[in-house]
Amino acid sequence: MSARMALLALAITAAGAACDGDTVSPTPGELRVILATPNTNDGAVLFTVSGGVIDSVVAAGYRTFASNGGGSSVHIVVTGNVTGGVLARIQVPDLGRASSYHAAVEQVAARPPSYALQTTAGYAISVAK
Repeated sequence: MSARMALLALAITAAGAACDGDTVSPTPGELRVILATPNTNDGAVLFTVSGGVIDSVVAAGYRTFASNGGGSSVHIVVTGNVTGGVLARIQVPDLGRASSYHAAVEQVAARPPSYALQTTAGYAISVAK
């Protein structure tokens, strides 16, 4: 192989290796937390969302409290006349990692005046784009 061909092969290999390191910039955005409830009298839901960084939590129509212990999970309490459907919206730094986010219902309480704890059986919660 001639020196010219060897240099050309080396240049092509180096260019290919440089392209392998290219990364796609993350796209920040919003994910929905969706609740399915077997009850019609929910007044508060405590749930956890985990799987990655959460920049903020918004629950339109509900009072919302969120606690991030610095890890990859956030504990969220939503209060009000809670119904099934979109419970909250979370802002994440990379929508490309949406499938890594998961939610779990921890506790549920009935509306006033009883505030009784509900069993979590029959509840389902998910995170979706």
